[in-house]
Amino acid sequence: MLEGLTNGRLVLLNSRLKSESKDRTAALCHEMVHVYLDGVGERGDQKHGPRFRETLRRLLDEGAFEGIAATEEERAALRSSVDLTSERIDQESAAISRELREIDHLETETNSRVSEFNDRMERANQLQAGWPSGEEKEQLKEDREALNERMTAFNVRVKSFNSAVRALNRDIDRYNLMMSYPDGLDPDTLVSRRQSISAAKK
Repeated sequence: MLEGLTNGRLVLLNSRLKSESKDRTAALCHEMVHVYLDGVGERGDQKHGPRFRETLRRLLDEGAFEGIAATEEERAALRSSVDLTSERIDQESAAISRELREIDHLETETNSRVSEFNDRMERANQLQAGWPSGEEKEQLKEDREALNERMTAFNVRVKSFNSAVRALNRDIDRYNLMMSYPDGLDPDTLVSRRQSISAAKK
């Protein structure tokens, strides 16, 4: 997908680029280099040749837009690392979702048992007979404690996952900046950032 194009006098940017966004700035700088080269009579270097790269690199070095100059080998190495980590993150995300469903089911079941136990205690107190056994009370207490421990461990797992997602997203941002230089941003070459998990069990 083209982010921009120019005929040497007019620059058109893709409407998907948000105003004042980093992508818009990078695309505009890219197209303006084409305009500049055309203006100085170097239209023959419009296919991102040495002069195009030299001029765009100067803009990059001067901070006109965000990008990272990298070799093809550096891009490939980072992409490989991002892909491997993304696969692990996706697997862990799926595992966390499964565990969350299990914990939710167990929590519902435990809360139902606690409610039933309390109802029995209330009736027994009224009748002064039929109290639940001490063993039942102790088992319910142990099950509740086990559930709380599992929730605590789950929250630690989520925290670790979110930390890994933040690290992955930093690498993804770095890779996307590499891909934005020198050829502009092409959505088909970019990697989407991963989402952290906000839900915690209390």
